[in-house]
Amino acid sequence: MKSRLGTQHEARAKIIKAIAHPSRLFIIEELNKKERCVGELTEMIGADASTVSKHLTVLKNAGLVADEKRGNSIFYHLRVPCIMQFIGCVEEVLSSNAQEHIEILKCCGAHPSEAGGSFRKHDIPRIAERIHPRAGARNVLQRGKRNGE
Repeated sequence: MKSRLGTQHEARAKIIKAIAHPSRLFIIEELNKKERCVGELTEMIGADASTVSKHLTVLKNAGLVADEKRGNSIFYHLRVPCIMQFIGCVEEVLSSNAQEHIEILKCCGAHPSEAGGSFRKHDIPRIAERIHPRAGARNVLQRGKRNGE
């Protein structure tokens, strides 16, 4: 794998893996606002200090955060604020996926409001399959777009 993909891809994967945890994403967002110490983050996340410290170590080893010791406290800050652009891109993907799911539901004659707004991502293929058993969710979506639905 190393010979085909190269170290550049491996380095990128290491950074993406470092942020691939809900608590670490939260930490990044908070550090984007302002520097924080472990105690503040611990309270905000609701985890013990050792767990938060481990998350910070993962982020620090990936080069995403840096620390500065002041007295008895260590303050962490976001080393590369541009990581927020990547997170923004992830948000765009989520939004696009949600829009696609809404379109599928419309094509199937189902609306989130009919279910109390509680359709989940895994419900959509089941609904599409029930309405058009041989078409599948993506084909239902495409048919709806062609018909102007």
